[in-house]
Amino acid sequence: MPRTFTRPSSSPTRPTSPLRLALSGTVALVAALGLSSATHADVVIDSPDGFVIRSGGSTTVGGASLIEGSLGAGGAFDLGWGSKITGVIEKGSPHTWLSPTIGDMPPWGKVSINLDWREKASLAPGAYAGFSSNSETTLLLSAGEYVFSKFQLGWAGVVMADTSGGDVYLYIGDSLSAGANTRFVTNGGGSLYIIAGGSASFDFRSEIEGLLYTKGSQNFGSETRLTGLTWSAGSISVGYGSTFEYSAPIPTPAALALLGLTGVLLRRRRS
Repeated sequence: MPRTFTRPSSSPTRPTSPLRLALSGTVALVAALGLSSATHADVVIDSPDGFVIRSGGSTTVGGASLIEGSLGAGGAFDLGWGSKITGVIEKGSPHTWLSPTIGDMPPWGKVSINLDWREKASLAPGAYAGFSSNSETTLLLSAGEYVFSKFQLGWAGVVMADTSGGDVYLYIGDSLSAGANTRFVTNGGGSLYIIAGGSASFDFRSEIEGLLYTKGSQNFGSETRLTGLTWSAGSISVGYGSTFEYSAPIPTPAALALLGLTGVLLRRRRS
Protein backbone atom coordinates (compact mmCIF):
# COMPACT_ATOMS: atom_id res chain seq x y z
CA MET A 1 0.00 0.00 0.00
CA PRO A 2 1.30 3.47 -0.82
CA ARG A 3 1.84 5.95 1.97
CA THR A 4 -0.98 8.51 1.95
CA PHE A 5 -0.58 12.21 2.73
CA THR A 6 -3.79 14.07 3.57
CA ARG A 7 -4.65 17.62 2.51
CA PRO A 8 -2.79 20.26 4.56
CA SER A 9 -4.70 23.14 6.12
CA SER A 10 -3.13 25.61 3.67
CA SER A 11 -4.47 23.82 0.58
CA PRO A 12 -5.19 26.22 -2.28
CA THR A 13 -8.71 25.91 -3.65
CA ARG A 14 -10.56 27.62 -6.47
CA PRO A 15 -13.04 26.61 -9.17
CA THR A 16 -11.75 25.26 -12.45
CA SER A 17 -11.49 27.95 -15.11
CA PRO A 18 -12.74 27.20 -18.67
CA LEU A 19 -9.70 29.17 -19.91
CA ARG A 20 -7.16 26.68 -18.61
CA LEU A 21 -5.27 24.45 -20.98
CA ALA A 22 -6.91 21.07 -21.64
CA LEU A 23 -4.27 18.56 -22.69
CA SER A 24 -6.12 15.30 -23.07
CA GLY A 25 -3.92 12.46 -21.81
CA THR A 26 -0.71 14.47 -21.67
CA VAL A 27 1.54 16.11 -19.12
CA ALA A 28 1.73 19.88 -19.32
CA LEU A 29 4.86 21.35 -17.84
CA VAL A 30 4.49 25.06 -17.21
CA ALA A 31 6.86 27.44 -15.45
CA ALA A 32 5.60 30.75 -14.12
CA LEU A 33 7.09 34.04 -15.24
CA GLY A 34 7.01 35.37 -11.69
CA LEU A 35 5.97 34.56 -8.13
CA SER A 36 3.20 36.19 -6.17
CA SER A 37 1.25 35.20 -3.09
CA ALA A 38 -1.57 37.56 -3.94
CA THR A 39 -3.25 35.54 -6.69
CA HIS A 40 -3.05 32.08 -8.21
CA ALA A 41 -2.07 31.30 -11.78
CA ASP A 42 -5.45 31.05 -13.46
CA VAL A 43 -4.82 31.25 -17.19
CA VAL A 44 -2.13 30.02 -19.53
CA ILE A 45 -2.40 31.59 -22.98
CA ASP A 46 -0.24 30.30 -25.77
CA SER A 47 -0.24 30.07 -29.53
CA PRO A 48 2.66 27.71 -30.35
CA ASP A 49 1.78 27.33 -34.04
CA GLY A 50 3.87 24.21 -34.61
CA PHE A 51 6.94 25.27 -32.61
CA VAL A 52 8.02 22.37 -30.41
CA ILE A 53 11.00 24.36 -29.04
CA ARG A 54 11.03 28.11 -28.28
CA SER A 55 13.61 29.96 -26.20
CA GLY A 56 14.31 33.56 -25.33
CA GLY A 57 18.04 32.80 -25.27
CA SER A 58 20.33 30.35 -27.05
CA THR A 59 19.31 26.84 -28.11
CA THR A 60 21.55 23.81 -28.60
CA VAL A 61 20.38 20.48 -30.02
CA GLY A 62 22.77 17.55 -29.65
CA GLY A 63 23.72 15.20 -32.47
CA ALA A 64 21.50 12.40 -33.79
CA SER A 65 18.37 14.08 -32.43
CA LEU A 66 14.98 14.34 -34.11
CA ILE A 67 12.90 17.50 -33.70
CA GLU A 68 9.45 16.90 -35.17
CA GLY A 69 8.15 20.45 -35.45
CA SER A 70 9.56 23.95 -35.72
CA LEU A 71 12.25 25.56 -33.57
CA GLY A 72 12.61 29.18 -32.47
CA ALA A 73 15.63 30.65 -30.66
CA GLY A 74 15.84 34.25 -29.53
CA GLY A 75 19.63 33.94 -29.37
CA ALA A 76 22.22 31.69 -31.00
CA PHE A 77 21.32 28.26 -32.33
CA ASP A 78 23.48 25.17 -32.80
CA LEU A 79 22.35 21.88 -34.37
CA GLY A 80 24.51 18.79 -33.81
CA TRP A 81 25.70 16.46 -36.56
CA GLY A 82 23.09 14.01 -37.82
CA SER A 83 20.15 15.83 -36.23
CA LYS A 84 16.97 16.64 -38.13
CA ILE A 85 14.29 19.29 -37.74
CA THR A 86 11.12 18.69 -39.74
CA GLY A 87 9.74 22.24 -39.40
CA VAL A 88 11.17 25.71 -39.81
CA ILE A 89 14.09 27.20 -37.86
CA GLU A 90 13.94 30.81 -36.64
CA LYS A 91 16.78 32.39 -34.70
CA GLY A 92 17.33 35.92 -33.45
CA SER A 93 14.91 38.79 -33.90
CA PRO A 94 12.44 39.51 -35.32
CA HIS A 95 10.63 36.18 -35.31
CA THR A 96 7.10 34.95 -35.96
CA TRP A 97 6.66 32.77 -32.89
CA LEU A 98 5.00 34.16 -29.76
CA SER A 99 5.85 33.89 -26.08
CA PRO A 100 3.11 32.61 -23.76
CA THR A 101 1.29 34.58 -21.08
CA ILE A 102 1.30 32.84 -17.69
CA GLY A 103 -0.49 33.85 -14.51
CA ASP A 104 0.95 34.33 -11.00
CA MET A 105 2.05 31.56 -8.62
CA PRO A 106 0.19 30.56 -5.44
CA PRO A 107 2.24 30.45 -2.19
CA TRP A 108 3.73 27.14 -1.02
CA GLY A 109 3.26 25.60 2.43
CA LYS A 110 5.42 24.40 5.35
CA VAL A 111 5.32 20.58 5.17
CA SER A 112 8.13 18.87 3.23
CA ILE A 113 7.58 15.55 1.42
CA ASN A 114 10.50 13.07 1.25
CA LEU A 115 10.22 9.60 -0.29
CA ASP A 116 12.58 6.72 0.48
CA TRP A 117 13.99 4.17 -1.98
CA ARG A 118 11.21 2.49 -4.00
CA GLU A 119 8.55 4.13 -1.89
CA LYS A 120 5.12 4.70 -3.39
CA ALA A 121 3.07 7.57 -2.00
CA SER A 122 -0.32 9.10 -2.70
CA LEU A 123 -0.37 12.84 -2.08
CA ALA A 124 -3.50 14.92 -1.55
CA PRO A 125 -3.75 18.32 -3.30
CA GLY A 126 -2.41 21.17 -1.19
CA ALA A 127 0.42 23.59 -0.45
CA TYR A 128 3.68 21.97 0.74
CA ALA A 129 7.33 22.97 1.24
CA GLY A 130 9.94 21.01 -0.77
CA PHE A 131 9.65 17.61 -2.43
CA SER A 132 12.56 15.16 -2.73
CA SER A 133 12.83 11.46 -3.46
CA ASN A 134 15.33 8.63 -3.51
CA SER A 135 15.58 6.20 -6.47
CA GLU A 136 12.67 4.32 -8.08
CA THR A 137 9.89 6.12 -6.24
CA THR A 138 6.33 6.66 -7.43
CA LEU A 139 4.36 9.79 -6.58
CA LEU A 140 0.61 9.52 -7.16
CA LEU A 141 -1.31 12.76 -7.68
CA SER A 142 -5.03 13.36 -8.09
CA ALA A 143 -7.15 16.15 -9.56
CA GLY A 144 -6.44 19.52 -7.95
CA GLU A 145 -3.57 21.85 -7.13
CA TYR A 146 -0.16 21.09 -5.59
CA VAL A 147 2.33 23.79 -4.58
CA PHE A 148 6.01 23.18 -3.68
CA SER A 149 8.94 25.46 -3.00
CA LYS A 150 11.19 23.10 -5.03
CA PHE A 151 10.93 19.65 -6.61
CA GLN A 152 13.60 16.94 -6.92
CA LEU A 153 12.72 13.53 -8.42
CA GLY A 154 15.36 10.81 -8.01
CA TRP A 155 16.64 8.22 -10.48
CA ALA A 156 13.89 6.21 -12.25
CA GLY A 157 11.22 8.08 -10.32
CA VAL A 158 7.68 8.36 -11.67
CA VAL A 159 5.11 11.09 -11.23
CA MET A 160 1.73 9.58 -12.05
CA ALA A 161 -1.20 11.99 -12.19
CA ASP A 162 -4.69 10.53 -12.09
CA THR A 163 -6.56 13.01 -14.25
CA SER A 164 -9.75 10.97 -14.55
CA GLY A 165 -11.39 13.37 -12.10
CA GLY A 166 -9.92 16.56 -13.59
CA ASP A 167 -6.63 18.34 -14.28
CA VAL A 168 -3.65 18.23 -11.92
CA TYR A 169 -1.62 21.42 -11.30
CA LEU A 170 1.88 21.14 -9.84
CA TYR A 171 3.36 24.55 -8.98
CA ILE A 172 7.06 24.83 -8.10
CA GLY A 173 8.37 28.13 -6.77
CA ASP A 174 12.01 27.48 -7.65
CA SER A 175 13.66 24.73 -9.70
CA LEU A 176 12.60 21.34 -11.02
CA SER A 177 15.25 18.59 -11.08
CA ALA A 178 14.60 15.09 -12.44
CA GLY A 179 17.17 12.29 -12.49
CA ALA A 180 17.87 9.78 -15.25
CA ASN A 181 15.08 7.49 -16.47
CA THR A 182 12.40 9.59 -14.79
CA ARG A 183 8.86 9.83 -16.16
CA PHE A 184 5.99 12.31 -15.93
CA VAL A 185 2.79 10.57 -17.02
CA THR A 186 -0.98 10.74 -16.64
CA ASN A 187 -3.83 8.29 -16.29
CA GLY A 188 -7.12 9.73 -17.48
CA GLY A 189 -8.52 12.29 -19.88
CA GLY A 190 -7.22 15.41 -18.13
CA SER A 191 -3.80 17.04 -17.90
CA LEU A 192 -0.89 17.47 -15.52
CA TYR A 193 0.60 20.95 -15.25
CA ILE A 194 4.02 21.39 -13.63
CA ILE A 195 4.60 25.08 -12.96
CA ALA A 196 8.03 26.27 -11.77
CA GLY A 197 9.46 29.72 -11.29
CA GLY A 198 13.07 28.63 -11.90
CA SER A 199 14.95 26.27 -14.19
CA ALA A 200 14.17 22.69 -15.24
CA SER A 201 16.71 19.90 -15.59
CA PHE A 202 16.10 16.34 -16.81
CA ASP A 203 18.88 13.73 -16.82
CA PHE A 204 19.36 11.17 -19.62
CA ARG A 205 16.51 8.99 -20.90
CA SER A 206 13.80 11.02 -19.22
CA GLU A 207 10.29 10.95 -20.64
CA ILE A 208 8.02 13.99 -20.69
CA GLU A 209 4.62 14.19 -22.30
CA GLY A 210 3.23 17.70 -22.43
CA LEU A 211 4.09 21.37 -22.31
CA LEU A 212 7.07 22.82 -20.48
CA TYR A 213 7.41 26.53 -19.77
CA THR A 214 10.21 27.90 -17.56
CA LYS A 215 11.44 31.27 -16.39
CA GLY A 216 14.92 29.78 -16.05
CA SER A 217 16.96 27.66 -18.41
CA GLN A 218 16.13 24.13 -19.52
CA ASN A 219 18.56 21.23 -19.80
CA PHE A 220 17.65 17.83 -21.23
CA GLY A 221 20.08 14.90 -21.00
CA SER A 222 20.81 12.51 -23.83
CA GLU A 223 18.00 10.35 -25.24
CA THR A 224 15.26 12.46 -23.68
CA ARG A 225 11.84 12.07 -25.22
CA LEU A 226 9.39 14.96 -25.08
CA THR A 227 5.95 14.85 -26.65
CA GLY A 228 4.28 18.26 -26.58
CA LEU A 229 6.31 21.45 -26.68
CA THR A 230 8.70 23.50 -24.58
CA TRP A 231 9.38 27.19 -24.01
CA SER A 232 11.97 28.98 -21.87
CA ALA A 233 12.63 32.63 -21.19
CA GLY A 234 16.30 31.59 -21.02
CA SER A 235 18.39 29.01 -22.87
CA ILE A 236 17.54 25.44 -23.88
CA SER A 237 19.99 22.56 -24.24
CA VAL A 238 18.86 19.22 -25.73
CA GLY A 239 21.15 16.19 -25.32
CA TYR A 240 22.40 13.71 -27.90
CA GLY A 241 19.92 11.29 -29.47
CA SER A 242 16.80 13.01 -28.11
CA THR A 243 13.36 13.09 -29.73
CA PHE A 244 11.04 16.07 -29.40
CA GLU A 245 7.64 15.67 -31.05
CA TYR A 246 5.25 18.60 -31.39
CA SER A 247 1.83 17.89 -29.94
CA ALA A 248 -0.41 20.69 -28.75
CA PRO A 249 -4.02 21.49 -27.81
CA ILE A 250 -6.61 23.00 -30.11
CA PRO A 251 -8.98 25.83 -29.08
CA THR A 252 -12.21 24.99 -27.30
CA PRO A 253 -15.29 26.99 -28.37
CA ALA A 254 -15.81 28.37 -24.84
CA ALA A 255 -12.23 29.55 -24.59
CA LEU A 256 -12.30 31.21 -27.99
CA ALA A 257 -15.50 33.03 -27.13
CA LEU A 258 -14.07 34.34 -23.85
CA LEU A 259 -10.58 35.18 -25.03
CA GLY A 260 -11.24 36.16 -28.62
CA LEU A 261 -8.08 34.24 -29.58
CA THR A 262 -7.15 31.30 -31.76
CA GLY A 263 -4.65 28.59 -30.97
CA VAL A 264 -4.99 29.09 -27.20
CA LEU A 265 -6.22 25.84 -25.68
CA LEU A 266 -4.92 22.65 -27.19
CA ARG A 267 -5.90 19.03 -27.37
CA ARG A 268 -3.32 16.37 -28.04
CA ARG A 269 -2.96 15.28 -31.65
CA ARG A 270 -1.90 11.83 -32.77
CA SER A 271 -0.95 10.86 -36.30
